[in-house]
Amino acid sequence: MDKRRCPCGKGMMEQKRRAKGVNFRGVEMDVACRAYVCPHCGLESGCVADVHEAQRSIAEAYRAKIGMLTGAEIRTFREERHLSLDALAEQLGVPAEVLQGWEEGTVQAPEMDLRLRKAFGRE
Repeated sequence: MDKRRCPCGKGMMEQKRRAKGVNFRGVEMDVACRAYVCPHCGLESGCVADVHEAQRSIAEAYRAKIGMLTGAEIRTFREERHLSLDALAEQLGVPAEVLQGWEEGTVQAPEMDLRLRKAFGRE
């Protein structure tokens, strides 16, 4: 297990995964996150990779909870139809980078979720 020294000076922090309650856009949910935790003072910290993973997990949980397509679903449905990012992006009228962002964790607007569903025949 990865460790780092706690700034309180009382020992080593250990990386742990645990469920955290979060509120995203007014929606409460539990998301599994990694963080370094000091067993002495309880301080939690993370690295850039941990923050990125947490943001992606929050976006996926949010979309699933409110009934939007998740990034994994968008990618799966696109691949099932043998569509490239560019082809689907052109069909939707968005840049391929925007579509890639949705697949990787950026939350799409509700109207774009409807357009995605129509493109995939999942209205």
